[in-house]
This record gives sequence, structure tokens and C-alpha cells, in this order.
Amino acid sequence: MNDIFTCALYFIRKAYHSIRGTGSEDIVEVLKDKVAMRALNYFATCLRRMKECSLCMNAIRTDLSMKLKIAGSTAFVSTE
Repeated sequence: MNDIFTCALYFIRKAYHSIRGTGSEDIVEVLKDKVAMRALNYFATCLRRMKECSLCMNAIRTDLSMKLKIAGSTAFVSTE
């Protein structure tokens, strides 16, 4: 599994430099390679899942924060 990530980083770097115009590689040539295409696809899938997880975590934090505020304001009942 580690070899896949090492290989993926190489192709991701090539694609990045191609898009930024700082490298000699053309993105079309990079994507013609099946290994490069698979590596970039895995990387994109990983980024998408990380973003989904981040959005879910933010929603959970917001929901818990709101519930704690509501519970905190109703938990204290004055005895006076």
C-alpha cells in the first residue's frame, strides 16, 4: 500500500507542476498513463472523502454546541 502512495505522490507532483506551468510535463501526457490516472483518481477520492468527513464533523460540532447551550440554559432551575 505504501508503494501506491509513493507512486501517487510522484504523479500528483507532476500534474501539479503541469497545471501551474512550472514543470515540463503536460497534464494530458500525465493522464495518458494508466498508473498516473489511477493514482490521481485515488487522491481525488481521498480528498473528497476528507472534505465530506470535515463537513460532517463541523455539523456535529455545531449541533452539539447548540444542544449544550439549550441544555445549559434549561438545566439550572432557580429555587427562589
